Parts: sequence; C-alpha cells; structure tokens
Amino acid sequence: MDSLLKRDTHATRCYAWEAIAFPTSPHLAPDMTRMLVAQVHADIIRLIGDGAAHPAPDVRFDIRRDGMAAGRWGMMRLNASGAELETVLHEVGHSLTWNGRYLYELAAQKNTGARLKGVKAHLDFVLCDQGHGAKFVSCLLALMQRYGGTDIRRALRLAQQGFTYAMHKNGTRTVHADVRLPVDVPTLEYWQRVLCK
Repeated sequence: MDSLLKRDTHATRCYAWEAIAFPTSPHLAPDMTRMLVAQVHADIIRLIGDGAAHPAPDVRFDIRRDGMAAGRWGMMRLNASGAELETVLHEVGHSLTWNGRYLYELAAQKNTGARLKGVKAHLDFVLCDQGHGAKFVSCLLALMQRYGGTDIRRALRLAQQGFTYAMHKNGTRTVHADVRLPVDVPTLEYWQRVLCK
C-alpha cells in the first residue's frame, strides 16, 4: 500500500460531527454520485494540475446496509440506492488528502517546471497523515461549501468549540461531551481559495 498514514484517532468523532453538522444532506442517486465524484476530481486537476489528487476512484454501489460507505485505494463503495451528499464528499475528501508517495510520482510524470513545483507545494500543504485528521476535516468543509452549497460556519464552530454525541455498543450507551475535532484553518482557507472562487 502506498499509504503514509499514522494511526487514525479522529474517525469516530468525525462521523459523529458530520451527523450533527450536516443533518439534512440530500440523497444522491448513483448516476449523480458518479458525476459529482468525476466533477470534483476534474476541477482539482483543472485548478491545480495532474497529480494534485488521486485519480477519481472507481465508484461502486454494492453495499446492502443503508447509510454505509467504504473506501480503499482507488475505490469508493456506497449503498446500492446511492448515498447522501455529505457521505460522497467525505469519501472524495479522502481521495484529495490521503497521503501517499504515488501522488508525488504522478505529479512528476504529468508536470514540469513551475507547474510541478506548484503541485508539489499543494501536496505538501494538504495531505493528511491521519485519515480523519485536521487537514481532512478542512478539505471536507470546503467541499461541503463548494459542492453542497452549505454555509459551513456552524459546522466549523461545532468542530472547534465542541459538541456532544452518544454511542451505543454492546447494549451500553456512552455519552461523549465537549468533543472537539481538529481543523487546520490555513488549510481550510487554502481549499476555499482553490474551490470556492
């Protein structure tokens, strides 16, 4: 695997935050989902250059449980009926921030001179060493703003100032209060400049 990731310590918090921050995310049918994934990746390549994002993943609709999604290198798996916009953009966010050597190699194959330097600077700045870390959350916020038409101020405030959620495991309910999620504000502002022009 081409991953340079460290242990992901924010995944559960990130999923809980998304459920609170984006409660009315619209449902996308499979054809709209594929179009959105392709559009985001095309936009990134157009705005920044080849190698600035992992190639658009193969999108499959083979998960039988509602609300579930899974991603692995080069593939996004969603529910057979489609997925919520936030879920799709969450998985796309991974393809834009997943830290791997492959992107640097792809950038060198597809770019030269100042363009290559710019793509490498982009990668150095946005790639996240944790799957659901601060740079991923920043990217997801900008994606929701650009492609979801979402006013992200409330979501950003929840992440920074804290939120409460409950987990149910083995018949036990555990409440987690005043939970914060790291957001890299310079990275968020960068993604906003790139995506929300």
